[in-house]
Amino acid sequence: MLDFGEKMHVMLAADWCPFRRSFEPIFNGTESPYVHYAVKVNEDVSPLWDRFYIKVVPALAFLQDSKMMARRDSRLGIGLGKRVMDSILEEL
Repeated sequence: MLDFGEKMHVMLAADWCPFRRSFEPIFNGTESPYVHYAVKVNEDVSPLWDRFYIKVVPALAFLQDSKMMARRDSRLGIGLGKRVMDSILEEL
């Protein structure tokens, strides 16, 4: 179970997404004060699609004390990369 009091960044992704496969090593290899969680949203009916307003995966959510501190969504056909991860960590 997630402790929403922690500083955490969450990667919301689906196994079938090719951009998840390329971004996951970047996400897992990033050093930060945030705890890493990878959450799978494989089913079209997952309640997480609505809870996090996911339109495209992978998506990143940075949370602290149950509040969304920052968010980055993939762009269709492009995904996410190291530059996006680095820029959001600098922002926080």
